[in-house]
Amino acid sequence: MPQNDNELLELTVYEQSKDSLEKLIDVEIETFGQILDELKEMPYVDKLIKFCKVGFGIMNMWQIRKIARFLKGSETISDEEKDKYLNSLSKKEKQRISGYLTNLLYVTEDEEKAEIMGLIYAARVRNEISNEDMLRLSSDVNKVFIFDLQLLNNYVSPHEYRGYTTDNLYSAGLLEQLSSAEEMPEENGVHGMAIGVRKYKLNIMGEKLMRILRNAGYRHCVEM
Repeated sequence: MPQNDNELLELTVYEQSKDSLEKLIDVEIETFGQILDELKEMPYVDKLIKFCKVGFGIMNMWQIRKIARFLKGSETISDEEKDKYLNSLSKKEKQRISGYLTNLLYVTEDEEKAEIMGLIYAARVRNEISNEDMLRLSSDVNKVFIFDLQLLNNYVSPHEYRGYTTDNLYSAGLLEQLSSAEEMPEENGVHGMAIGVRKYKLNIMGEKLMRILRNAGYRHCVEM
């Protein structure tokens, strides 16, 4: 696992490096080695590459792209806001948070998840969530199949069980299971109960993640 102390958080303050990040995200893996020298001359990218300790392997390229996607997710907040947040942390807190996020980014299998983690980080910098919420939500995102995560908005209100998708979101800690009994309409003065109806809805953490995605205009929330 990578050990980079607090460098990841420092990388989020990138001084208008949006164009450099876009270039890095768009580069094809098979051509990366050919244009490495050109990329290293771009503002900020050389610093990012050194952070990832890049060689010429496919896995290393994926790490760079995931870090870049994380940084892209956090670009909605200014460098001033990020500096203020970083200055509020002790050295130990910076190391703990940066190490935790870096390791999650190292093991996650999807670049889109990395960008969502960047959105979560941005929400923390804006004081919409706590440090612990940020780390917990990032961990939850890492556990979920990305296509299931795109269906999260279907559980804003109670929704019937939908197999693997529901199981995945529930196991990740984003849903709560409601009562297995559903009250039926009154008939002849007596309420009936239908047993075995499983419904799920967002729990507190799921609601926080859904709010972050919506506020960021996340485009991949779809209906089942």
